[in-house]
Amino acid sequence: MPARRKVTLKDLEQRTGLSVATISRALNNTGYVSAENRSLIAQAQRELGYVLPKRRLERGVGSATAILVVIPDNKTSFWFEYLRGVQEVCKTYDCFVLLYFVAPDENEVDSITKAINSLNARGVIVVTLNAGEELCTAMTQFLLPRVLCAAHRIDSNTTQRNYDCISVDSQKGIFLAASHLADTGRRRIAYLGLNDSLTGTQRLQGFREAMAAHSLPVDESLISQCPEPECFENGRRSILRFAKENRLPDAVCAVNDRTALGVMRACRELGIDIPRGLAVVGMDNIDFAPSAAPALSSVDLAPFDQGRNSAQRLFHRMRDPGDLFRSTVLEPNLIVRESSAPL
Repeated sequence: MPARRKVTLKDLEQRTGLSVATISRALNNTGYVSAENRSLIAQAQRELGYVLPKRRLERGVGSATAILVVIPDNKTSFWFEYLRGVQEVCKTYDCFVLLYFVAPDENEVDSITKAINSLNARGVIVVTLNAGEELCTAMTQFLLPRVLCAAHRIDSNTTQRNYDCISVDSQKGIFLAASHLADTGRRRIAYLGLNDSLTGTQRLQGFREAMAAHSLPVDESLISQCPEPECFENGRRSILRFAKENRLPDAVCAVNDRTALGVMRACRELGIDIPRGLAVVGMDNIDFAPSAAPALSSVDLAPFDQGRNSAQRLFHRMRDPGDLFRSTVLEPNLIVRESSAPL
């Protein structure tokens, strides 16, 4: 049986109708190519089985290589821990990290595409709070090795994906937080969350599941959600409003630590003792949580491990592009501190 002929750029040119120069820019990520043409090239590459020559993967900063990490710009120390995990792996490969922060008012897909087209990276890790259909579709069209890391659970079905996923089960994390508050004797539990992402949607569902598991009613008037940049103020304003309306809860389950810190600020303003007057649990276990007064209970989402696993998976993909695509879901861990001590 004759050996299969090696697929070349000329084959891609014939299949797509695009010039070799355009195809080369897309494959090597060295210039602008429209999203439509990138999608066309990616489809032809998959159908024909074209593999980039090894020498074309050896690009980057100076004599070393560089990977791109695209991250939400939400001004929290959580991402510094994530990047430490990425950096640990990169050091073993003599690789630099290029960072691109996506602001809350930017179109996420457009920003990621721009960063990929503009920066000379060997691979990309995309970190998101909202792995929705638009982003997941765009991820299938990027041509360089890539990993999607989400702050919410991504299902393990990879049959429709051509990229790897790392995620954390933050829905379970909120379930653990709300269950802990119920187990310590709290019955009127408020939930302060996010209303602008799949992360927020899943975490609210985790709260509802925990309340149902403990046969506790959900008071919809004690649920307050906001866009991610407003978390601290939403925590503070919600408690002030509940107090003004004479319907303070026993406890607050907060979508993240910034929201929880806003709750604690309002309690200080009102003279409410934490945890006797109101218990609070956050999520993210940021570096300030143990130093809060009182120390803040929080769900640890293992950002260092998320970053390390993302980078390990990306380098594995660059070494072995033909390996099966994988989806890994990390487990949360509740850290109990003074802010939610039992009654």
